[in-house]
Amino acid sequence: MKNHDTSDQLVKEMCKLLARMTSKQTCSSKVWRCYAALHQPNDRDCSVEQHEKYLNLLERAYLADYNRQKWYTEEQQCSKVLKMAVDVFEEKLHLAKLKNIDPKPVMSEVRMNARPLVAMVERVYGIDASNAVSTELREIFTSVKQLIEDVICH
Repeated sequence: MKNHDTSDQLVKEMCKLLARMTSKQTCSSKVWRCYAALHQPNDRDCSVEQHEKYLNLLERAYLADYNRQKWYTEEQQCSKVLKMAVDVFEEKLHLAKLKNIDPKPVMSEVRMNARPLVAMVERVYGIDASNAVSTELREIFTSVKQLIEDVICH
């Protein structure tokens, strides 16, 4: 029990520290990802507010990577952006379920945001990212395309 209390206290202190850091300056995507990870809801947490906070932080991490110039030209950075995009899209869909709202507008938003990513990656790495050296990039790219297919089929 004591370890759990210590762990909870550490998470709270880290959240306070990261909140101060992010309020004072523009931060790297790594800082935003850490902050998001600390706020990631667990399976028991059905709080809409907690999921909204988590989504907001995920979006900041994603945008910090996406807004880097020519992120798509470096395979490792491209993989990171696509992975963050998938995390953001999945959390948006999950939040729509939690809020018990019509998922169609959210699905449309996911599709509209994912398609330009696919087009950009295919322009640099070929259809299905087949010219990419990185297996990770090809796998993540496939998951983005699958996500688009899933939201189209619903």
